[in-house]
Amino acid sequence: MGTRRIGWLLSFAFFAISACGDGENGTDPETPPAAGPIATPSVVDFGDVVVRGTREQAVEVRNEGKRTLVLSVTSVPVGFEFEPREFELAPGESVPVLVRFLPLAERDYEGAIEFDAGLLTIPVRGRGVEWAVELGTGTLDFGTVEVGTVGERVIAVTNTARTELEVYVSLSDDGAFSVEPDRLELGPGSFGAVHVRYAPQKRTTNQGWIEFGPCLGCAGIRVELAGRGIGPEIVAQHDGAIDFGSTPPGTQRRRVLTIRNDGELRARLARPRIVPENAPFRVQLETFPTRIERGESASATLEFAPLEAGDHEAVLEIEAGGQILSVPLVGRGTALAFEVEPLDFGVVALGAEFERSLALRNTGEAGPYRIFGARILEADSPFSLAPIDFPVDVWDEAWELPVVFRAEETGEHRATLAIETGIPGESVVEVEIRAYVPEPGCELKVDPPVVYLGLVDGAFSHRFEVEIRHLGEGECYLWDVAFEDDADAFRILQPEANEPIFLEPGEALRIEVELLPLQGQADSRRISAVLAIDHSKRGEQAFVEVIAAPWLPFPVKIEQPIFPETPVGKHSFAFLSLEGNDSATATLSTPPEIRQAGPAFQEWIGTRRYFRIPLLFSPTEESVVRGTVELRLNSSFYPEPILVDLEASAVAACEAPCDWPSIECLGWEVIPATITDRLKALAQPSSEELECLWVFRIGANTWYGASAQGCEEVTDWAWDGMHLEVIARDDDGRAALCNQTYVVDDGEGGSGGGGGDSGEGGAGGEGGLGGEGGAGGASGAGS
Repeated sequence: MGTRRIGWLLSFAFFAISACGDGENGTDPETPPAAGPIATPSVVDFGDVVVRGTREQAVEVRNEGKRTLVLSVTSVPVGFEFEPREFELAPGESVPVLVRFLPLAERDYEGAIEFDAGLLTIPVRGRGVEWAVELGTGTLDFGTVEVGTVGERVIAVTNTARTELEVYVSLSDDGAFSVEPDRLELGPGSFGAVHVRYAPQKRTTNQGWIEFGPCLGCAGIRVELAGRGIGPEIVAQHDGAIDFGSTPPGTQRRRVLTIRNDGELRARLARPRIVPENAPFRVQLETFPTRIERGESASATLEFAPLEAGDHEAVLEIEAGGQILSVPLVGRGTALAFEVEPLDFGVVALGAEFERSLALRNTGEAGPYRIFGARILEADSPFSLAPIDFPVDVWDEAWELPVVFRAEETGEHRATLAIETGIPGESVVEVEIRAYVPEPGCELKVDPPVVYLGLVDGAFSHRFEVEIRHLGEGECYLWDVAFEDDADAFRILQPEANEPIFLEPGEALRIEVELLPLQGQADSRRISAVLAIDHSKRGEQAFVEVIAAPWLPFPVKIEQPIFPETPVGKHSFAFLSLEGNDSATATLSTPPEIRQAGPAFQEWIGTRRYFRIPLLFSPTEESVVRGTVELRLNSSFYPEPILVDLEASAVAACEAPCDWPSIECLGWEVIPATITDRLKALAQPSSEELECLWVFRIGANTWYGASAQGCEEVTDWAWDGMHLEVIARDDDGRAALCNQTYVVDDGEGGSGGGGGDSGEGGAGGEGGLGGEGGAGGASGAGS
């Protein structure tokens, strides 16, 4: 075959060359550098470059002057490019620039790159030359190659151009051909070799091409490729899947598969595979051929042996010479087939008796069948069968057999139940039965043993919790949690299901319960219910008494007190407010930090009565203090009191000066009167904007006063032993406290002033008739 020679344009990647010139870097050694920008090299000569190729040259531009220059390119000759087009140079600074030569024809190129104001001119020149290579062939035919092997050929590539060339080798996308290398660098007149390989993957004719060009994607010289893969080809001599038809489970059905070799070479057959492997199909390997000559056939025996009813599918895969023959297999198990799951009674309380049903299911074809009998195989078993008359004809898919377990001994119990079906191959179905009876070892503590909700609003639900804790070391199971009476008034939220609950030693279970809203006013009543917790063994129970009186309509409207976070050593104040038609008495069940600060305000507006109960919080340590106010309405119509929860938070004591109200008790001013003197209490709050509250006590008598501004109060009478408590508070409930007592000493002297939050004692009382003044009061605890 003759050689082919062709030339065309080639686009080159970046390629740097040295410029020509008499002096170093291409400059005239006798010409002194100019005072301004200079280029190195001063002349850029690219030499020979392939047409439509590219060559680049780096040039350094330096500012030899004494001022900053902004250089802009004004002219670039045809065939050249310059980057960047504009740049700035400080005195003595250098910057690299790039000159690129892109010849479009075979000729000489020459010119100069000029900058504005004639600051700099860079001469450039180069010559465009034709790209030309010569190939050793124009077509490449591999002939026949066996599938799975590789054929190889070599193509010689010669550079016939006057300059160095890059040759890019591209290949068509036919996967049977490959090429190496995919790029050559050839000097003038030199040659290189490209190796072409053909690896057919199947019996077919492959065609493709190799293209040699000056760049990737460029048009170039194309060499046509051809080859044909040969080998064995096995085919199944039947149409579609091999269908075994209907086969009863436990039996077998056979089919014969015939395989023919239509290929050019002998077929060597690998061991066949069934996919999936657990499908009820198999190949009799003793009948399976290992080789088939070209043009010949061979047979193998296949079996279908279903273990259960239903449709079955699989694929038989046979490999020969890299080819895989896939043969679909289908069959149906149609006889009756039974399945039954073990019957587990789970954990059962000692002394209990349970009945559960075992389900026998027919997974085969639908239709009636007969159960001839069932029995427990073990003697003296705690399991037994409920009375039933055999035989039993079953028309449904499943049949249920009741089984009874009597938990008379602790430990694990197992037995085997045998069911006689009379079905060939499956005449007796056996199933395991099991149960576990734990030792009764619960030692329970119930907290609280009594849940007292009192009078509650029947329009809403009310939730509460009970904790059950196992204090012992033995096994502890809770069997059931339920209300014994008034069960319809409650809903148990947790635990959700009445399944046995195991408690580790020390472990606790929180039972969440909800008192449900009433359906109507007629349902208002007092409820006394018992929540029973079955545990340990049959008959063992723990109890929680629940007392509540849901009511419609609810007789009062309650606004709970809200205390601000209070530093230790300070005070805060809040009202518990009620609105209703009946009066009420309040009983506090609280720690000493929360107390009632005085008698309740009572006010009538129309037919409604309003109460405000003053409460004072005086913390002594950081904590959350909780308590309860019991409100009993003065009406026999309501059977239970109302319980109002209190909560106040104490924080660390604040350092002086503390942003908290304070007050100072300054004693008394006696105002003479005709019959009995009157008293004026003297107290000085830290701000005139504070509201003051007074509580006067004489023995068992207490009364109350209030003022929006100022903290002076005149009493009606000057009673001996009168005690005054003054509370100054702001709008946020922050408060200060002082108290003092007036004492008449028969002329010996007046009473002493009480202590205040300011930290100073009160002033001494005025002297009585013929006596001296009383001593000053003790210092207060305030900061």
